[in-house]
Amino acid sequence: MSLLFFLSGLFVWNSLQRKGIARFGRDRATRLGLPFAVAVAFLAPAAYYPTFVATAGGQTFLRQWLLLGEWPSGPAWFIWILLSYDFLATGVFLMMPQLGDRPSRLYARVFGSPARFFWTVTAVSGIAYVPMALAFGSARWTVYGPFMFQTSRLAFYAVWFFAGLYAGAYGIHRGVIAPDGALAQNWLRWLGWAWAAYGVLVVVTHPAIRTTMPPSWRELVAAIAWVQSSTATTFWLLAMFLRFSHTHIRIMDSLCQNSYGIYLVHYLFVVWFQYFLLRAHLAAFAKGSIVFLGALGLSWASVAALRRLPAVAGIL
Repeated sequence: MSLLFFLSGLFVWNSLQRKGIARFGRDRATRLGLPFAVAVAFLAPAAYYPTFVATAGGQTFLRQWLLLGEWPSGPAWFIWILLSYDFLATGVFLMMPQLGDRPSRLYARVFGSPARFFWTVTAVSGIAYVPMALAFGSARWTVYGPFMFQTSRLAFYAVWFFAGLYAGAYGIHRGVIAPDGALAQNWLRWLGWAWAAYGVLVVVTHPAIRTTMPPSWRELVAAIAWVQSSTATTFWLLAMFLRFSHTHIRIMDSLCQNSYGIYLVHYLFVVWFQYFLLRAHLAAFAKGSIVFLGALGLSWASVAALRRLPAVAGIL
C-alpha cells in the first residue's frame, strides 16, 4: 500500500500543472469517485454474498447486510482515501504553485540521493505511524458507512502519497526516480536491505521474542520494525521496476493497462473462488494457486472486455 500511495502521488503535480485545479478535480472525481460508488453499491455486496450463503441464518441477505450498521467497501477503501489526498494536493498546489521549479538545496539533496530519501521517508512515516499504532493498535479499522480506513495508517499513507507528490514535482525523470539513477542501478542491494529489514520484523514479532519484552516496548519495537520493513520493500520494488522500465513484454503491457480495473474487481472473483473450493479435497497450496490464477485471469479478461467500451476506457 505504501508503494501504491507513492505512485498515486507521483504524477499529481504534473497533472495539476497541465490541467489546472478545476479540470483535475473533475477528472479525479470521475476516475476515482465513480468507480468507488460502483464498487460500494454493487461489487462489495456481490463479493460478500458467499459469506452470507455459508453462514446464513433466518434472515435475507439484504436485511443482514443492512443490520451490519456499516457498508463494507472491500478493497475500494483505497480509492476514497486516494481521492481525499488528491483534493488535499490541490490545496498544496494553490499555496505553492512553483514547487519543484526552483528547488532549494535541501529539497534537491533529499530527492537526489536514495539513501537520504530513504531515511527521510522512514523518519517522517515513523513519526506518523508509531504513535498511532501505540494508541490504537496496528489492526484497528475505523468505519463510517462505506468509508473505512486503517486507523493507525491514515497519516502513514498520507506521508507516502505526498512523498510521491514532492518527488514528482522535483522531476519524474531525475533524482531518486530517474530510470538510470542510483536507485535503479542498485536494485539488488535494495533487495538485500528489504530482506534484512523483513527479517528483523519477523524476529521482533516472533512470540518467543515478544514474550521477553514488556507490552509497551513490544509494540514500540514492532511498529518501528514494520516501518523500516515497509520502506525498504517499497524502495526495492521502485528500484527493480525502474531498472527494467525499458523492457517491454506485450502481456505485461496489457496487465499495466488493465491494472486499475483488476484492483477494483479482483475481490469479487477471489471470494467466489474460495467459496466454490470450500469443500474441495485439495491441499492448501493447490487451492491458493487456483484462487490466485483464476481470480487474476477472470479479473483481467473482464476488465479488458469492459475497456473496449469508450466510456469505460476513459475511467478504467
